[in-house]
Amino acid sequence: IIMYNGQTVSLKRILFNIMNHPLARDLTYEIAAGFAIEALELIGSPLAYENKVTDPKLKIVGHKALLPSSIITIRGVRAFQNKDDNESKAIQMTHATDIYHDSLKCNDCNECNDCLGGEVTYTTSSGVITTSFSDGYVEMAYQGLMEDEDGFPLIPKNPKVLLAVEYYVL
Repeated sequence: IIMYNGQTVSLKRILFNIMNHPLARDLTYEIAAGFAIEALELIGSPLAYENKVTDPKLKIVGHKALLPSSIITIRGVRAFQNKDDNESKAIQMTHATDIYHDSLKCNDCNECNDCLGGEVTYTTSSGVITTSFSDGYVEMAYQGLMEDEDGFPLIPKNPKVLLAVEYYVL
């Protein structure tokens, strides 16, 4: 079991070391990153997570929007009719249990909560959120991967983990 002490390092640092190694001449960053994540999973290393909120709000067009790439679990979702609406105009959304939710069309909604008798719902699949209203905005609170400024995941700063990942990729 690998203990997590709260300190992290960017996966970018490990990839830099790997890509500058003579054995990595034909290796691309994408392939190296894939092997690095695989190594972390194999050794059971925890990833670093943090609570996040989408900013800016996700724009819903035709009932759909792309989810953030770092999402692990959704904590809550709320709908807004306009991008600049404040919290007092937010409508709490419910995860839909209707198996036909994604095929539902209610393009005649003038307000976010007019669909489905006033209940505003959503589902998620394959990196996309599907809502019960056709156009608007959603704000999502979620647990996501901690990332550096370039979008690389942060991993525990543990010398054994860092070396294991580096040698696994090479």
